[in-house]
Amino acid sequence: MNNQLETLLRIWHAERDTLNWVLVTVIGTEGSSYRRPGAMMLFNDSGEQFGLVSGGCLESDVLKHARQCWQLGTSKRITYDMREEGDLAWNLGIGCGGKVDLLLQPVNADNDYLQLDLVYRALEQDQSGFFAQPINDEQPQGVWSDTELQQPDWLSFAIKPAPTVLVLGGGVDAVPVVSMGHQLGWKMWVNDPRPRYARRSDFVNAQRGSNLAPLALADHEHLAKVSAVIVMHHSVELDAQALQLTLLPTAAHIGYIGLLGPGHRTERVLDNAGIGLAALQGRLANPIGLRLGGDLPESLALAMLAEIHAWLNQQDGQSISQILGTT
Repeated sequence: MNNQLETLLRIWHAERDTLNWVLVTVIGTEGSSYRRPGAMMLFNDSGEQFGLVSGGCLESDVLKHARQCWQLGTSKRITYDMREEGDLAWNLGIGCGGKVDLLLQPVNADNDYLQLDLVYRALEQDQSGFFAQPINDEQPQGVWSDTELQQPDWLSFAIKPAPTVLVLGGGVDAVPVVSMGHQLGWKMWVNDPRPRYARRSDFVNAQRGSNLAPLALADHEHLAKVSAVIVMHHSVELDAQALQLTLLPTAAHIGYIGLLGPGHRTERVLDNAGIGLAALQGRLANPIGLRLGGDLPESLALAMLAEIHAWLNQQDGQSISQILGTT
């Protein structure tokens, strides 16, 4: 199971009235911390937990506080501070060395489920918004809105749907790409017009599959949800059609286009497509992926998805230890 909020809410939604639930939200951090403010997880009274607010060291203690919340029907704030030797966090063995402030809220019909059902439906429809919570009120509340709530003693966090990645090319080397992307919680869509490719039996982790010509996707209802495209047909002609697709108005919002293959092959693809490299400048990543080494399909998939992950999070993909000068 991945830890995307939509996945957690899907599990909760199915049993929201059969179990007692508590929502745990990171509302503040200082120093080093595993998760950022706005990170959420859910507990139920069967002892199950979905998601993480730390590296796994806090959750067992948080569950004890969660039981108090659903017994009393009230919210609760707890703080773990690894910077102070006397704090419980030291005994729990938190390795980050920072401070994390958590808000626990029971989730039930009496408090309108904190409007988490609205959040879930919005994420299912790939819609963004803002979720707000009162941080100093024992009365549990949640507000889902298109705009950020500006109110004293409330915290409002932006919530976005998981990214959709379109994989154009459904050969055997696309299987680990889709599988790893699914594990990240991304919505993976694989398409290949060739009859023996992009078979559902090979891509069980794809959210959707199709066997259309690349240009036939121009008016597809899901194209507007795509954040990034990976082009890997191993066919110059089909790859050329894929690049032509990305230049159409309905695909202009796609900011990342990764093309598998070396530069000299890309020249052939561009010639076949009848377009110049300048038309794709700022969007085309070729050869696709970070330089991780390895030539197995799984290694290549990791390199591709790592580059997309960095792009989605507006990061450069550099070694953290080299940046900090610790190596």
